[in-house]
Amino acid sequence: MHESLATTKPCGQLVHIPGLPPMYDWEFYPQDVGIKTDVILAAEVRMSKFINEADGLLTNSSIAYDGHECLHSISQWIARRGDRKTFHLGPMMPFEPGAHRFSQSAIEAELASMPSSEGMQTVQFLDQALEAHGPRSVVYISFGTEHWPKSMDQVQVLLTTLTQRRIPFLFTYAFPGATLPDVMLAEFSHLGLFVRYGPQQTILGHPACGWFLTHGGMNGSIEALSQGIPLIGWPFAVDQPVNIARLTRVLDIGFELVEVRSGDYGLQPLHYRDQAPTGTFSALEKELAEVFDTMLGEEGKKKRANAEKLRDEMARSWLEGGAAWKEFESFLDFWIRG
Repeated sequence: MHESLATTKPCGQLVHIPGLPPMYDWEFYPQDVGIKTDVILAAEVRMSKFINEADGLLTNSSIAYDGHECLHSISQWIARRGDRKTFHLGPMMPFEPGAHRFSQSAIEAELASMPSSEGMQTVQFLDQALEAHGPRSVVYISFGTEHWPKSMDQVQVLLTTLTQRRIPFLFTYAFPGATLPDVMLAEFSHLGLFVRYGPQQTILGHPACGWFLTHGGMNGSIEALSQGIPLIGWPFAVDQPVNIARLTRVLDIGFELVEVRSGDYGLQPLHYRDQAPTGTFSALEKELAEVFDTMLGEEGKKKRANAEKLRDEMARSWLEGGAAWKEFESFLDFWIRG
């Protein structure tokens, strides 16, 4: 099993996963990021083997985000051998009790861990944007610590499209290999802030933050949704295309950028679209313009309403009788009290 799966290559097979829309197998590899698919598959085999040998499973998944179908399927899969139990304890967020706000102590701890100038700059920028542009006006941009666009031309197109619409933005670039030319900083700093490291919970919890343009990592996506912030997905690899597919095509709380895709698999047809992405800068420019214009209109309002509904459901998860509270009680009964 290990050898056969580790040498499998995407071939356009339609994949059905509980909780996700149907996807071709090559949709799981949206960009050529220099990681061979067999390396990823081999790692997934090792993780599967580890789970198979475990006595049970604790996850930070939540019914609010992942849905009953997905979590029930995971629980059934774990229980197929030895009647093992699974407990879904998400979301694990530092909320104020009974609310969706991040606790003040969590925000203070996050800011204290930041380089003082960047933390202070970030808060000042958000406060000024709130006063100048209003609530939910800022687009927060982050590709995380492990990914960065293949071409600076893509970044240039992104920032140009934002500034043409006078949309303020906060751009963090924590990937070690990420650089932004001085000429780019000078051209766009009148409307945005560039910091290498940003206090993410502080940003997402600020009333000025309106949208999150993200690679689609699970932690950042859940943090954004916990604050009712809709997303714009720019996925690179691993779990990101799956997360973005659920966010955009199942939960309807965001947009997916497909013209950022690259490589042999990334430029193949997507199951939900009539045509394959081209990956050209002109196509990306057109797509970004359409997404930002739609974001500012009625469709954007609908996606925000969906995100806020999910936020409220997540906030109730740890109240007495909530989904996570019940799961934790079951865990205590099974492993501790029983």
